[in-house]
Amino acid sequence: MAAGISARLSAKELRRFGFTVAIPLALLGGVGIWRGHAVLPLVLGGLAIILTGLAVVAPNLLGPVHRVWMQVAHALGWFNTRVLLGMVYFLVMTPIGILMRLMGRDPLDRHLKDRPSYWVERRRHGDPRGSMEHRF
Repeated sequence: MAAGISARLSAKELRRFGFTVAIPLALLGGVGIWRGHAVLPLVLGGLAIILTGLAVVAPNLLGPVHRVWMQVAHALGWFNTRVLLGMVYFLVMTPIGILMRLMGRDPLDRHLKDRPSYWVERRRHGDPRGSMEHRF
C-alpha cells in the first residue's frame, strides 16, 4: 500500500469514506438523470445507496473497497505527476522559453555582465508603509 495510508482504519474513518464516495456518486447520478440517461444514473445511484448503507450499518465491510480505491488513487497520482505534468512542461513551458530566446527576451537581464549583482533596484514611492495597502 502507498506510504502514509493506514492499512487498518477505524469504523469512523471507513464511515466517512463511504459517505465521501457516495455523495459524489449520487450527484453524478442526478446529473445523468437530468441529462436524460437511463442506465448510468441507476448504476451510480445504486452504488451510492450501497455505499451509504454499508457506511451506516457495517462500515468495516468498506475496508477492501477503501484499499482498492486508494490503489486506484495512487495510480492516478503517479500518472498525473509524471505524464500530465511532463506534457505541460514540454508542450507549454519549453516552447515559451524557446520563443522568448528567439525574440531576445531575457527576464533575468543576464546579458548585463559588468555589474556586481543581478539585484534590480526599485524606486520608492512616498511612504513605504502605505505602499503595502494598494499593492496592485
